[in-house]
Amino acid sequence: MATITGLQGFFSIPAGTKPSECDRCHQTIYWIEHRCKPKKGETIGKLSRLPISIKDNIHAVAPTDTTWGQGFNHFADCIYAESFRRNT
Repeated sequence: MATITGLQGFFSIPAGTKPSECDRCHQTIYWIEHRCKPKKGETIGKLSRLPISIKDNIHAVAPTDTTWGQGFNHFADCIYAESFRRNT
């Protein structure tokens, strides 16, 4: 499971994670598992999949087969992010 790195807002991308493509903007992304904050009354948050971008950021690094990478939430830079939001 990936975690937030020392850089604010950045997430670790495990070594060996294969690149994918955003269905809408076609940018390269990496899917990671991320544990959400627990809701009120819960002791542990649920696991969810999170798309991670490495585009256009000096601190973002793509993972290799042997080294971890780091990036930021793709919903922060996808021009179609609003279309992925669920109404809850």
